Amino acid sequence: MLTKAIDEASSAGTAKQIADQAKENIEKYNPKADTEVKKPDVTNLDEEKAKAKAEILEEAQKRINEIKNNKDLTDEEKQKAIEAVNKAKDKAIEDINKGQSKDEINAAKEAGIHKINEVQPEDHRI
Repeated sequence: MLTKAIDEASSAGTAKQIADQAKENIEKYNPKADTEVKKPDVTNLDEEKAKAKAEILEEAQKRINEIKNNKDLTDEEKQKAIEAVNKAKDKAIEDINKGQSKDEINAAKEAGIHKINEVQPEDHRI
């Protein structure tokens, strides 16, 4: 019986061979995921948000200047349109701040620019 145990141990190979085979089997039957979950690069997102907000502010100011320079509008019409632009600007900035990815931030920026440019003094609803 002791001889049988010695023979089985000898045929199994060295400890290193056994460990290597075990490692190979583990990797073969328990592969690592192809993609690792990565935490978002907060610094990069903060930069993207800052750029997007700057574009929103620039677009809003451009639209406000167009409204102010429109000689065909009354002061009341101008004020209502400017309020609508500011409301659209604030909503866009809020949406940009909520963005968790570059795509979400960009989509919020584009939607905000669209809403800002939709504002018409005659129809200042958003």
